[in-house]
Amino acid sequence: MELRKKSLLIALALGDGSLYIQNTKKKGKVYSYTTLEVSHGYKQKEYLEYEAELCRKITKRKCNIHEKQIGKRTIAGKELQPFLAYRFSCTHPYFKIIRRWMYPEGKLKYSRKFLDFLTPEGIAIWYMDDGSTYIKDKHYQCEISTYCPLEEAETVIEFFKDKYNIDFHLHKKGENQYCIRSFGKQSYKFIKMIKPFVPKCMEYKVKIPDYYIQECIAPSMEG
Repeated sequence: MELRKKSLLIALALGDGSLYIQNTKKKGKVYSYTTLEVSHGYKQKEYLEYEAELCRKITKRKCNIHEKQIGKRTIAGKELQPFLAYRFSCTHPYFKIIRRWMYPEGKLKYSRKFLDFLTPEGIAIWYMDDGSTYIKDKHYQCEISTYCPLEEAETVIEFFKDKYNIDFHLHKKGENQYCIRSFGKQSYKFIKMIKPFVPKCMEYKVKIPDYYIQECIAPSMEG
């Protein structure tokens, strides 16, 4: 499978996507399938349709969108209440390989085994699911909510530095739970890299206030 397709399928499984195994029995034999499911809240239905269309083009599957009730979840020690959402699912042989890379012990573990396949387009999908930008203490910041152990967060930071020369830093979110953040010109470099792949419905995720742009594009962008 070509790099772009690998990157996008991995990206769809990150963030708001998940991979799970389904077993079916036919003529006395049990067959296992790996399925991708992606869910978003009502306000992001247009974005979900965008992701579903990407998945359709790659897998040649239908990827129909349905309503889904999301139950209580706990993220970084905070309990989220149930809500209605939209979701699509897709079964494809390649998801079995991706799940083996991403879920070596049954749950997501960030590693270079799959991160190194991510192109700027794939990173854009990941960021739109799990990222945000904002101004704090007069500094422009970008965050990706990895919510993972220290060692894994450091692996993600190394990936961005090695592959794209973009500096991210650790930000603790809970007991051995970390997100990653970039600041100022590094945030600008990151947003500039992924912006060409962001659909109109998600442009709010990559907006940089006009008054801040000059600081971000000042000389020595690589600093």
